[in-house]
Amino acid sequence: MIEEMRSKRFTELKQESKEAEEAIFRELLIKALKEGRKINEGNNGIIVKVEGEGLNQEIKKINSKFEGQPLVSKLFKINSIVEVGNEYSVMSEARNVLGTAFENEPEKEDEYAKIPRAHVNYSLTNLDTEMVDILSSYGVSALEGGSVDVIIMDAIEGKDFNTILFEEVVKKIPELRDREDLKNLDNVSFRKLSYEAQVALGYSKPSQKGIVEDNVYRENMGKILDFFGIGKGKPGAGTGLNFPKSFFDKITNTIKLLNKNGIYHRDLHARNIMIDKNGEPFIVDFGSGLIDRNNADPYFGNLENTEFIKDNSFVETWQGLSEDRSEAGLKEKKKDDLDKKLKNYLEMLAKRKMVQRFENEIKTPLYNFFEAIKSGSADNLATNKFYANLTTNRMLPPDENLISYFLVSELNISAKDEEERELLKLKIGEILQKRNLSLYNKFVETADLGFTIDF
Repeated sequence: MIEEMRSKRFTELKQESKEAEEAIFRELLIKALKEGRKINEGNNGIIVKVEGEGLNQEIKKINSKFEGQPLVSKLFKINSIVEVGNEYSVMSEARNVLGTAFENEPEKEDEYAKIPRAHVNYSLTNLDTEMVDILSSYGVSALEGGSVDVIIMDAIEGKDFNTILFEEVVKKIPELRDREDLKNLDNVSFRKLSYEAQVALGYSKPSQKGIVEDNVYRENMGKILDFFGIGKGKPGAGTGLNFPKSFFDKITNTIKLLNKNGIYHRDLHARNIMIDKNGEPFIVDFGSGLIDRNNADPYFGNLENTEFIKDNSFVETWQGLSEDRSEAGLKEKKKDDLDKKLKNYLEMLAKRKMVQRFENEIKTPLYNFFEAIKSGSADNLATNKFYANLTTNRMLPPDENLISYFLVSELNISAKDEEERELLKLKIGEILQKRNLSLYNKFVETADLGFTIDF
């Protein structure tokens, strides 16, 4: 009987303690919402920034290890409780992995991106009318009697990578730069900033949250990559935006270390890379994260039947911003790319023991035709044979970039001086312009790169 009474009293005390803790957190959340500023919103909730020391004592009552720093509270919708708890766990474990890695070599910490510290993860249940009204005013879909899940974490004083990109678009496009409502970009919401930039870039379907069909997404990505001079099309006005190579190296080092320890972010896009005032990258929003050291395919969710974003996709997409994208730099990059492709092709011919055939069917006839041009004996028959061999002989790859590269390389070798080079370039250009405008344009672009490659 006594034991039963003790057990009952212990249960009552636990319940009283839980109710007291929830009351503290409820008041803390109300204070944070009233004193804070909404700085972001996503599919699952909002982010509110609260500055200063005013909330530290209340937070310490919930987490005695809290160290008193500026805060970001992330409020998620009712149906996202599991996801938020997951985010807190993955984020905390990721920080632990980084911390452990630097215990014996603290100087290496500068070679990695950072992860904000998560201080509290708390589920607030049985929402009353006052709480629902406050949450709803911030755009959180809360219901009376329902619940929300909250993470309190360090604030990053800076901007996300996507915001920096769109701000650069606004700055470089005169019709946006000169608008009064876009003069002070620090006061422009991301929703407005992204919409205006996407419309100016010609996006098929502008979207602040990236929710568009795959083909439209790829088309739109091509436009912004071209604008910054790292796409496949003509470079736009954004080639002046540069990041140091170390910026992308730090992110790569971090995701490699986390992946090695079975931690996967799985949503690492431009909005989830924060950059502080010192230019340091922070990886944020681990809501889609996974901790699983034995998963053969961590980027596929069986329950959701979802393909997640690979952790290296961000760096692969944007690392070109650390390269020289001046006119000279872009030319040099194109030269290097074409050189690598053609050398790979010639190595393939060598493996297949077809080098002599390539010499007989392609190089020797081309050399003879160049000599005929220089001597003035290149008649219509010779010209037609040259073009037919160039475009139908299977010894050349079916790639106009490589064909034009090969032509220019042989042209440079054949010409004894700049005068002969210009003569050959002019004559070959005339032939191609009449017969194949696409190949002609590739030839002109390649000829201007000034290649001289000895095969």
